Amino acid sequence: MARISCFNIPSLPLQIALQRYPPGQIPVALVKDDRPSSPLLQLNREARRQGLRPTMRYGEALALVPDLKAEVVSHTDLEEAEKEIFRVLSRWSPSIEPCPIERGTFWLDPCGLSGLFGTEVQWARSVVSALGTRRYRAHFAIGSSRGGTFVLARTQQESLTKSATEERRAWNLASLALLPLSPTDRRRMKRLGIRSLGDLAKLNPAELLRRFDPALVSVLNEMSTTDNLPLQPIALERPKLVRCRFEPAESQVERMLQAIVTLLEPELERLRHRGQLMSELKLLFVAESSLEPEVLRPATPSSELKLWKRFLNLRLAEKEFSSAITEVRLLWSEAPLPSVSEDLFLVPDRDLKKGEQALALIRAKWGNACVLHAVPADSHVPELSFRWEPVEKLSPPNPQEPQAKASVRRLFRSPQPGDPAGRPISPPLRLTQTLASVTIDREYFFLRHGRQIVWITKDLKTNETTILGVLD
Repeated sequence: MARISCFNIPSLPLQIALQRYPPGQIPVALVKDDRPSSPLLQLNREARRQGLRPTMRYGEALALVPDLKAEVVSHTDLEEAEKEIFRVLSRWSPSIEPCPIERGTFWLDPCGLSGLFGTEVQWARSVVSALGTRRYRAHFAIGSSRGGTFVLARTQQESLTKSATEERRAWNLASLALLPLSPTDRRRMKRLGIRSLGDLAKLNPAELLRRFDPALVSVLNEMSTTDNLPLQPIALERPKLVRCRFEPAESQVERMLQAIVTLLEPELERLRHRGQLMSELKLLFVAESSLEPEVLRPATPSSELKLWKRFLNLRLAEKEFSSAITEVRLLWSEAPLPSVSEDLFLVPDRDLKKGEQALALIRAKWGNACVLHAVPADSHVPELSFRWEPVEKLSPPNPQEPQAKASVRRLFRSPQPGDPAGRPISPPLRLTQTLASVTIDREYFFLRHGRQIVWITKDLKTNETTILGVLD
């Protein structure tokens, strides 16, 4: 029977967050959003040791542990980490299959490799050591089935099985906590008396499909079969790269731009023949002792040389290099050609595509972080009630009718210091909040000052009074 190995990187999002800090006793928590009300999703050992628990609110946890580091791990971060892990694993086995229900879990084919690295366990420990150099902590299991090795790698640090019976027993006794089930599915299984994967396998497949996610049921059926198919490996996507060396080193931007366009033109032609578009272009300018990157992104993927030449001109027109360039490298990402559906009747409207193209030209000129928009944030502090995020796509305006007539306020661009005399209209509203180890303790109130109503805030820590605006 063919052998199969499973490598699991437990709590992959938390491990990604921990890589952003040097090794040590630092309390780190994974949160969904960078907001005080966001719940803690995962915690490292130091954060747990200091009394924090998952589902606590970030603001509450920060009050208990002031030096807590909270991190958000996006889907892009997870994809980049999985690509890095895949590249490490590909040096130890030619056949790698990612687990469809658990990110950070991979099946590898160990056949024929024990002669190079000793026993199967020695080979697996070498793989774990290679992942450890990238600060990924991994567990492994070696057996003969996907399901059995998956369960053992999730529940044990190291496991080597010799019989299918042992793997089947481990599968049947495994807890349902190993599966990414929704709270609703967990409640349904609890009502049905399902406590383990073995209990789940006893149910009628038709009933499972009727009550639970069909994709999850299909994967479970495949994994629970000991005599399964061979591994279905995926190919590692190689980066598209072309380069041009300058001898002697080049310092004139115009000549570098001409060389870049010469490299880019045949690549764009190849993309057009394959029905592909270029969605991102990365430029790496190599000097004697430095590497200067530039990234260009159009509003929509394109294979038009004229458009990319315009982007390059805008970005490099005022570019100054610290030293002469010896080599320039071009890397790019591809996107499929979208299907076009023509409408019979076109209604005149704002051209959002041209607007996005204009923003892309601005980003090409001034950098990718220069086009931002304000997004409401969950905070009662006025200056923290919004955050700036990059504008990726334009959306048509959607004005809404006001629910109630509101008074017009004139807010000052910068709060004005002062302590005007007058009579408070209502009792003050006190706001106390702790964010990033900074405690805010203020009172907000309206004051009748002459014929005006002014909006005042008083900092209770410094006793300073400032005027935020007036009410017309």
